[in-house]
Amino acid sequence: MTRSYGARLPLKILCNSPARASHRGWTLIEVAVVAVIVSILASLALPSFGKMQARNQLRSAMAEVQGAIQAAQRNAIKKGSTCTVTINTSNRTITQATGTANSGCVPNSVTIPGSQGITMTSPSSTTSIAFSYKGNPSASTDQTIVLSHEITSLEPRCLVIASGIGIMRSGYYQGTTCTPAP
Repeated sequence: MTRSYGARLPLKILCNSPARASHRGWTLIEVAVVAVIVSILASLALPSFGKMQARNQLRSAMAEVQGAIQAAQRNAIKKGSTCTVTINTSNRTITQATGTANSGCVPNSVTIPGSQGITMTSPSSTTSIAFSYKGNPSASTDQTIVLSHEITSLEPRCLVIASGIGIMRSGYYQGTTCTPAP
């Protein structure tokens, strides 16, 4: 009896055997229990997701405001002349002051869209800040810009431009002070 290792074994073909399929599915009670659990988890997660999104919108808007003001300060130093920025709280815009001799102080004006629920609460009226060729603001007192969100549980964000030296710091607005963000 010789054994051949290369020989193939014949395949079994099940021609007339019925396929064994599982017809077991989910019962109505199981589907209802899963739906209740998913809805409970969604009701817990959605409010915190909305608050996180609003916080990010507020942080992003403040970064744009700070970027526009810092660009004006840098351009004043770069050009060696005064650059003036206008902050309009009613329009929520930061632009180059009209009628100034230097163009390009604020290369990209900033408009905070009202559709995001963000309001500019300070300064209380349209304000202009002029940066000298050294980057120092012309104001004799610190200038504070405050952005708040319609979700009142969020702390308003603030940006303070120090008088005399022009250093900027941002943080959370609490009462009448701007505390640095951790």
